Amino acid sequence: MVGDDLSVVVAQLLQQARRALDVREQERDGAAGESHPFTVTVSGSFRAQGELDRLTPGRKSTVREHNIEGSPGTQIIPELYREADYVIDNKKRLDCFYGTDLRQLLDALSVKSVVLMGINTNTCVLNTAFTAFNFDYRVVVLSDCVASMYGDDLHVLGLQNVARCLGWVLTNEQFFQKLKEKHS
Repeated sequence: MVGDDLSVVVAQLLQQARRALDVREQERDGAAGESHPFTVTVSGSFRAQGELDRLTPGRKSTVREHNIEGSPGTQIIPELYREADYVIDNKKRLDCFYGTDLRQLLDALSVKSVVLMGINTNTCVLNTAFTAFNFDYRVVVLSDCVASMYGDDLHVLGLQNVARCLGWVLTNEQFFQKLKEKHS
């Protein structure tokens, strides 16, 4: 699932996310009409201004020109969006909580667990998992709905870090089976 071409990674994740949505619809229909809205968080602009804006000294900036507002990487993929979903579209850093209203929204909805999907496992997903854990949410990462364009080794590192320190790493199938068991 991991590769250098972001479009390939996105296409593979989209396929898995569609599967998650199909199962989500089945789960909703089988759980007395109960639905679990998604909170969709989309990156805004990361535009770096100069040499000092690098994240890693001595390397080309991974921030420069990253997810510029209006670019494809900042758009909600139509297949992933449902009318009842909440959208937070002002994410500017590697953490979905930082500088957004995500925590306030989750608290207002009395959410206890977060389920994470996205790119990159070793940066945005991992940072968000740490913050969610530090805010006392139960953390689940769907292993077949995350990927890294930085290589398989960093993808695996992110998953192992979550599994060993922060929460659960499950496949779509495992996750929805656990939801089904909970509603039985």
